[in-house]
Amino acid sequence: MDKKKFAEGVIERTRQARINSGLTQDQMASALGVQQGVYKTYETRTPIPLHLVERFSIIARTDEYYIIFGKTRERTIPVLPFPLKTNHN
Repeated sequence: MDKKKFAEGVIERTRQARINSGLTQDQMASALGVQQGVYKTYETRTPIPLHLVERFSIIARTDEYYIIFGKTRERTIPVLPFPLKTNHN
């Protein structure tokens, strides 16, 4: 995937996540601590900076992995190579 398509995807997912959260651009900008005009660029021409993605994802109630890559992570529980010892025995 080229840089332009990647950026366009991040921008669109950011916009859609904010809309789905029910927040206005002004509300999201305030929650992120940026000016509304700066936030607007994250939905129109410049991908949201990585240092804001986690906070944005929490506010928008979405997965930061989805915002960046456009797919959800498969969350699995790791299998331990040994049994856990418990104090219940």
